[in-house]
Amino acid sequence: MKEKEQISDEDSKLISLCKKGDISAFEALVNKHQKRMFNIAYRMTDDYEDACEIVQDAFVSAYRNIKSFEEKSRFSTWLYAIVINLTKNRLKQLKSLKKYGCSSIDDPIATDDGEIRLELKSNEPSALERLEEKDIQERVQECINC
Repeated sequence: MKEKEQISDEDSKLISLCKKGDISAFEALVNKHQKRMFNIAYRMTDDYEDACEIVQDAFVSAYRNIKSFEEKSRFSTWLYAIVINLTKNRLKQLKSLKKYGCSSIDDPIATDDGEIRLELKSNEPSALERLEEKDIQERVQECINC
């Protein structure tokens, strides 16, 4: 038997077990294919975190849809297609974010005088507002006591 046929037979057995609900069989598929799928996603995104997330999403998708996998192609080919599609979607999303200038609120804003950091207004009253509120309460209390 050729090595490719052995690999295909091994994957085929694992897939059959997965379709019956064997989680350890799916873990074996993950262990076997994750490095290659990560390399594909990383080469396309050039970002470690994005590649990790894409590969994780790809395996989640494969797990959810394993029963519909018809084995007309190798498992690795099917998984490769999932990784490619998820990566393309992620790249489109990143391109869209750059196009519309989306940035984190934590990112400083560059100005001619340096950088400005945005600070969200707190819902808590300021010291002056608390002092005014206390003063009003004291006056109301004085009026009530008179």
